[in-house]
Amino acid sequence: MVSNSLLPYIDYDFLKTHPKKIIGLSDVTAILLGAYQMTGLTTFYGPNLVTCFGQETPFLEYSMESMRQALSGKCPFSIQMPPFYSDELTEWETALSPKHQIPNKWTTMQSGSATGRLIGGNLNTINAIIASPYMPQFQKGDILFLEDTEKFAAHSERYYSMLKISGVFDKVSGILLGKHRQFDDQGTGKTSADILLEVLDGQKIPILADIDCCHTLPMMSLPIGGIVHFDADQQSITVLHI
Repeated sequence: MVSNSLLPYIDYDFLKTHPKKIIGLSDVTAILLGAYQMTGLTTFYGPNLVTCFGQETPFLEYSMESMRQALSGKCPFSIQMPPFYSDELTEWETALSPKHQIPNKWTTMQSGSATGRLIGGNLNTINAIIASPYMPQFQKGDILFLEDTEKFAAHSERYYSMLKISGVFDKVSGILLGKHRQFDDQGTGKTSADILLEVLDGQKIPILADIDCCHTLPMMSLPIGGIVHFDADQQSITVLHI
């Protein structure tokens, strides 16, 4: 069962009166966005129980500290770029082996800065709920956050184009793009971020790419519905309000 199939069966009134901090990534995007849309409660795109908390040092420590910072609600705070990352898959049926530490970098795809409400999550899952009552309506000035994993170049083009024809790119003031773990460029030589630029077709929106709130390790935490400022040129992200 995937998470968007659960959305009609969640008791949102109970969640309003008994608020919980909901955190997760990937397919859980549907629940994070649905809970925020139906209750107004901030949710968190961040580590899950097994694939993040089941990792070894030092990746675990970075993920845990970022999660603690986000869940504390103490603002403002900065999302710090970890000095390294890994995009290796974990073979959970065998003993964990140490992951290689790849020197980290974020990428300025289009310059500029933006401040606004953060809406987003896993790109594939967003496209599965975008026309539903559980998807928050994008407002002028929102910051769009997207990430995906193990997709083809054609997938990225399809999903980005769906956002374009839905009018999302005409409303957002900036885009944060997570690393795409094990992206298949299908011989194009292009990254998923390159394909996003093609779909935008010259539309000038500040874009900071390759951030670490995604399927790679470590996993940083971002508040869905929170107010965020980022500067693509300075490659900085600050959470102003949760």
